[in-house]
Amino acid sequence: MRLLLLLLGALFISSCVVQIEEERPKHVKVKKAPHKPKREPSIKKPSPTKKEKPKAKVQKRPKGRVPTYLTPLKGKPVKEGRGYFIRSSCNKFFRAVEAGKAIYVGKDLKAYGWTVIVRQRDGYLGVYTRTGELFVKEGEKIRKRQLLGKVGKRKGVCGIYFELRDRRGRPIRVVLTGGR
Repeated sequence: MRLLLLLLGALFISSCVVQIEEERPKHVKVKKAPHKPKREPSIKKPSPTKKEKPKAKVQKRPKGRVPTYLTPLKGKPVKEGRGYFIRSSCNKFFRAVEAGKAIYVGKDLKAYGWTVIVRQRDGYLGVYTRTGELFVKEGEKIRKRQLLGKVGKRKGVCGIYFELRDRRGRPIRVVLTGGR
């Protein structure tokens, strides 16, 4: 009896499948399910309406106007990363390239050694790092060409690293000329 019920059940199921395939029109192709998951459509930002104003573009520094300064000490400036490493003998002193105020003096910045950051009168930040000894204090007013400290040593080479930054702290291109 069980065998008969199983046989009838199997016949019924196979006949249903045959009926479904016969009912489907022959000109319609069956698409297989894709193996890759579908991507969700990206959400587009609505265009600004009359009430909303588009954001103002950030003003860039005018092209062709690259600041030029005397080097902080006699030596050979070598472009390195975002600034210059100025090679010199170990017993030399370095000077400020422009008047301003010492806003940071210390050794807290990792891999930079003793560092002086001067907010210059022209709005730029002068960064002097990898120095040996410093002669200025934080908050002190700095005159143009004032002695800031003594040259340090990095990887067996004496010199300092100098970098110029804009008001937001981003490094900018600078031209260093002459010495002292």
